[in-house]
Amino acid sequence: MHSPQPPIDLLLQTLQNDADLHARLFAMDDAAEFLNAVSRLAERIGAPADQDALRQAMQAGRRAWFERNVP
Repeated sequence: MHSPQPPIDLLLQTLQNDADLHARLFAMDDAAEFLNAVSRLAERIGAPADQDALRQAMQAGRRAWFERNVP
């Protein structure tokens, strides 16, 4: 039996598959505004995620981006 996809993974997949949505969200300068928009998106696609989980995912993404660019 196939286990359901974790909400954060479903949300990330949605963002990766929609370049316009990705661009709109990542153009936001305010972290709270960004988190609220992503939280609303998560609810809309049926993958609710609390603000702490979203914040942790953001931090992990930043860390991965930084580590990727460190020589």
